[in-house]
Amino acid sequence: MIEIQKDNTKDKLMYFAKLTSIGLFSFLKINLLGIVSTMLVVAIEMYFLFKGVDAGHSAHVSAIPFLAILFSTRPIGCIITVATCLLSPIAFFSFGNKYIFAKLSNRILVDKSDAYVKPFLDKIFTKLNLDKPNLIQKGADFSIVKLGLIQQIKNESENKWLKKLITFGFEKAKLGDINFQEDGINLNEIIKIKVIDAIQNMTEPSREGIFKLLGLQWLLMVLVCLFPF
Repeated sequence: MIEIQKDNTKDKLMYFAKLTSIGLFSFLKINLLGIVSTMLVVAIEMYFLFKGVDAGHSAHVSAIPFLAILFSTRPIGCIITVATCLLSPIAFFSFGNKYIFAKLSNRILVDKSDAYVKPFLDKIFTKLNLDKPNLIQKGADFSIVKLGLIQQIKNESENKWLKKLITFGFEKAKLGDINFQEDGINLNEIIKIKVIDAIQNMTEPSREGIFKLLGLQWLLMVLVCLFPF
């Protein structure tokens, strides 16, 4: 029995280590793509901005006056270039994190829903004993219990990806239609179903946001290159 438990623990550690490596690789790939695209776009934009400045007005001025002349000549182009340089890394980081979370959540749900997700939910429910009589007198009280559930999840020693996934499920689960006054209601099972449904509704990974961001970068670059604003 102890040997089986050790094997299960080892398999679990190996599985989540694999997930972490997948997440890290995806993070590096997305952000490296973002950095390369941003550097190319900004370099091309700067080339056309500098090219458009009247050489007679800028040949013998220092950096700050030159930038002032550049901005007065191409104000919108300068704003687009600076915004691309400053905001693109933040945007790629944000979209990348959302994609990675969805991707790993989907893997966990597809691969290990019965092995990890449902047992973890049962463990949380057992500790808080939601089915104890009179624990929840009315629906409004559940908001407090929900916070307790989320805090309990964060306090557990489970893998961080699993905890993030379950926490997301609790935060997004729609529980307003539960009749807490119904006799014989099994809150544990009902909430478990709703949490898993909430997770399933978001865990279809998509790179659409990343591709749209890349497309926006290059579209703005074309505008800066073609139009003298």
